[in-house]
Amino acid sequence: MRSTVKILWNSLKMALQELRVNKVRTFLSLLGITIGIFCIIAVFAATDSMERNVRSEVETLGSNVIYIQKWPWGGGPDMPWWKYVNRPVTAYKELKPLQEKVPSAEHAAFTFNSGGKKIEVGRDYMENVELMAVTQDFDKVQTLDIIYGRYFSPTETNTGANTIILGGNIWQSLFPTPEAAIGSIVKVSGRNCKVIGLLKYKGEGGLININFDDAVLVPYLFGRTIVDERRFADPYIMVKARQGVSLQQLKDDVTGTMRATRRLQPKQEDNFSLNEITTINDDWIPFSACLTPQAYPSASSR
Repeated sequence: MRSTVKILWNSLKMALQELRVNKVRTFLSLLGITIGIFCIIAVFAATDSMERNVRSEVETLGSNVIYIQKWPWGGGPDMPWWKYVNRPVTAYKELKPLQEKVPSAEHAAFTFNSGGKKIEVGRDYMENVELMAVTQDFDKVQTLDIIYGRYFSPTETNTGANTIILGGNIWQSLFPTPEAAIGSIVKVSGRNCKVIGLLKYKGEGGLININFDDAVLVPYLFGRTIVDERRFADPYIMVKARQGVSLQQLKDDVTGTMRATRRLQPKQEDNFSLNEITTINDDWIPFSACLTPQAYPSASSR
């Protein structure tokens, strides 16, 4: 027992003596360990922040939303485009059956985008603006951060009123103040529109970069007088699931309703695509997992 204590005591004295003699080496070793620990903490903090940002942007776009379109998302050189090119485009008349006959759907909206538009206010103007024509429940399917003014009223939507909501970069560039923008008349492709709402400016830097900064929103029935979506756009219907309803259940219900609306025979393939944004969320999980300590091989396995 005494010999063991003596050995431990001698070992401790030798260690303390070594530390006193090699102060610089000891300091550098401790500094290296400290920096390493802080680097690991910083990596995990950055990863968590990136994941939160991705999930937040996905939620903004609609993580429980199905997009009914002619073309499937993805593609690539191996996509059999000949299967899809002759499909009919999604039609406005297909919105009502989905609203009435899909019990798992909470809201549905029809919309189309068309770029390259010119917005004018007096002598000032902006080009290459994205025009979005939307129906009444668009703001219930997709989050809109309206900081001044309001969304379209049902009357404005149903009559195709020439009202407009401006993206953050649009109104900040064309008007000195938000108060000056609300109620003003702007021209969209030569058509007069009354400004009723202003969206919050988001700016660059998002991992998915989902924003409406360079876009304007108009009621669909008005937007179709500017652009024929059947020829010059890729219109789509957005369907949001009810609380507690799985996306798969919603897809099954939407598929049945769309097939009935288009009068497809049982043996005929679907002539529409059901796209969803949740794949971004799913793809993030394995990417995030590769940054955890468990993902690295242990020293014994190398």
